[in-house]
Amino acid sequence: MQRFRRRTSHPPRWHAGRGRIGCRHAPTPANADRSLCPHYAQRVSGMITLAAEYEPLIRPLFQLANTPMEPTSFRAACQSFGELDASSSFDDLWWFRCAPRLALMVSVDVYDPPVKIRFAVLSFCWWESEHGVPEVAGAEQFEFDQTFVTARNRTVDVLGAPLLQGRDADDQGHRWAIWRGATGLLVLQQSSYDPQFGVDVNFWVCPWTEPDVEPLSPLIDWLTSH
Repeated sequence: MQRFRRRTSHPPRWHAGRGRIGCRHAPTPANADRSLCPHYAQRVSGMITLAAEYEPLIRPLFQLANTPMEPTSFRAACQSFGELDASSSFDDLWWFRCAPRLALMVSVDVYDPPVKIRFAVLSFCWWESEHGVPEVAGAEQFEFDQTFVTARNRTVDVLGAPLLQGRDADDQGHRWAIWRGATGLLVLQQSSYDPQFGVDVNFWVCPWTEPDVEPLSPLIDWLTSH
């Protein structure tokens, strides 16, 4: 089995009045309540951690993809199933505690009016995938893949079949499935969204108004480019 290759990213640069501009993905705030961060979930096998209480959040997360993608409505929808952590949040980055070991992070574009939602992400499984032992890496790869399959099956039970599903065409081969709502997409994916903590399995919500959904590989780059 192929091993995951950790991506590297430059630390965020700062610019007066613009906030984080040099980081492709929004970083975990330095002053965030660490219990909000998914990589502090229970370690279940080797380098894999899992917060398994995500299932009750599937329908509320899909509701976000049916919510107007403007701050007031979207924030109210998030607060219907999560508690805003004001001490860890900023104008452009909100954290909501959704379960004891699960948090929803919302990225907001506050710099180019009108203010709008960029995306929301809830990670529930992380794999620190750098391994020097091929047998261990192979076993953890299998468990990481099974975590996605289980989550996809549970999501299908709640929402029905996805609009699209597949896997990335690169050497990582991350798996994904997409459900479409009235105002956006709900994506379940394996990704290297925050590579400083390895790879993860997450639910991702983003605005979508185009008539067709035609994702490119790797999916996480396509999602963050919109």
